[in-house]
Amino acid sequence: MGGVAVNDRGISVLEQYPLKVFQTYRGRGAIICETDQGLKLLKEYQGSKPKGKFIHELLQNLKQEGNIWVDDFVENKEGEIFSIHRDDTVYVLKDWFPGRECDVKSSGDILAASRQLAYLHNSINQCKIEIPEFMQTEESEFLDECIRHQRELKRVRNFIRERNRKTEFELFFLKSFEELYQRGEEVISTLSIRKQNNELSNASVLRICHGECNQHNFWFCDNQIVITNFDRCMIDYQSVDLYHFMRKILEKYNWNYELGTAILSAYQKERKLEEEEKENLYFRFYYPEKFWKVANHYFNSRKVWVSERSIEKLRGVLLQNDAVLGFLNQMIQKM
Repeated sequence: MGGVAVNDRGISVLEQYPLKVFQTYRGRGAIICETDQGLKLLKEYQGSKPKGKFIHELLQNLKQEGNIWVDDFVENKEGEIFSIHRDDTVYVLKDWFPGRECDVKSSGDILAASRQLAYLHNSINQCKIEIPEFMQTEESEFLDECIRHQRELKRVRNFIRERNRKTEFELFFLKSFEELYQRGEEVISTLSIRKQNNELSNASVLRICHGECNQHNFWFCDNQIVITNFDRCMIDYQSVDLYHFMRKILEKYNWNYELGTAILSAYQKERKLEEEEKENLYFRFYYPEKFWKVANHYFNSRKVWVSERSIEKLRGVLLQNDAVLGFLNQMIQKM
């Protein structure tokens, strides 16, 4: 689903909605609208319509049955969530809220967001909603993802090896490649054995996930926390959401063990992770995803010049490597 900025001409689609617009202004990569029915957010829609309709049904369930605050779609005068501009661009209008996003400098915000994520998962699991066939899966796709990433890492390494004059980034990459690549191989080896033994096929543990869980999608509004941007919702271990949230936070705190434990405890006070979810969480932390991301960005951009920011990101991955492993060793004992 799209998060692209809306061209101002798209404002005319607001005429298709049963509301009165007082003012519009840009924000959150879209257009925020002050209306007689509260704040709304207008943006282009570039995703699958069937998935959009499924997300709408899910969010309606969460609001009605789970008392979870979410940025649901607003239906137009025809009862549809998609509105077509005269230039054929598709737009959606969503509920929006006055407030602020989760402050990563505030441990109170971080722990409150972790608890809210657990509430969300509990509410999702109680929803009586039929999963459409295009969303269904029999097992986590994490193994296939790791295999693909490992293949891409080798391609980057081979490319750099063949370069005569290597940049600082490329020298850093080659120096760190073997250790981090082997960590990925360990994950693949373990998960492959489990797959052969049918230990990865417990589909009952795979449930609806938010899909893009980070501090930007927890919106603090009065005494409520609104969870936003379900565009990438998927079926997987729900520990995937916890992983994405924790990784984004802990990278900023050099994998501080006390904070990581507090985040995990805040979540598990509201929802206990199942054993398969704990294992999935561990393997996701152990796999060097950030190393792959930095390398992939390098390979898909101009390689004749690497920005200082990319060098700093890679340097940060290497500097935090021992901290990640130390965090994982302690986390195992607490889970």
